[in-house]
Amino acid sequence: MQLDRYQIVRAGAFWAIQLNASTLRTFAKRRDAIKAAIEAALQSGESGNAAEVMAQGRDGNLVPLWTFGRDAYSSETVSR
Repeated sequence: MQLDRYQIVRAGAFWAIQLNASTLRTFAKRRDAIKAAIEAALQSGESGNAAEVMAQGRDGNLVPLWTFGRDAYSSETVSR
């Protein structure tokens, strides 16, 4: 099974969603990038792929935020 790992990283003044080292989209707000990444990962998971969302923390390290099949999608997840 393919793993789609969506990563939210700082890109200058913006937040970028990356998948397999390619930038998919950029957003002005981290919250908006998280929401879009989770929605993309949800679609990927529903298509049969393993999918997760990770975001860059204040220390620059990636931390897991959401995993298809384990975490529910909610507005609480998006507000992190």
